[in-house]
Amino acid sequence: MHPCSGSCTTWAASFPCAASKGTFAQFADHTEGTRSGGRLGPGEPGTALIALRTGAPVLPAAIWGTEHVKLPRDLLRRTKAHVRFGEPYRLPHPGRITGEAIAAGTDEIMRRIAELLPVEYRGEYADTGAPHATAQARS
Repeated sequence: MHPCSGSCTTWAASFPCAASKGTFAQFADHTEGTRSGGRLGPGEPGTALIALRTGAPVLPAAIWGTEHVKLPRDLLRRTKAHVRFGEPYRLPHPGRITGEAIAAGTDEIMRRIAELLPVEYRGEYADTGAPHATAQARS
């Protein structure tokens, strides 16, 4: 298991992780910033900003099958949820972090997450290609 893997509770997440003196710090950030109702929505810039500032790798993770869980009582029904992790990667450091660099990083993160999702869940990123061969699915 990758030292930065973990659980998350919304549609899409990425995990910037940083190593310090041989230890790993884990930070989970849900790049959409909200539940999207079953389709991947636009990403928020926070994850890309953190990854660009720290140089931490990003571990993309996609979650689907939770769109019918809206109220606490819905957790009492059996729901089949899926989680798929991609390969960790680093955003290219632009030298100077600008709004354009953050937007490009956000788009890269969201496209990598979309690649992990089934086509019907990709929403705004439906034009993204097939999942990477190294993606791992867990149900």
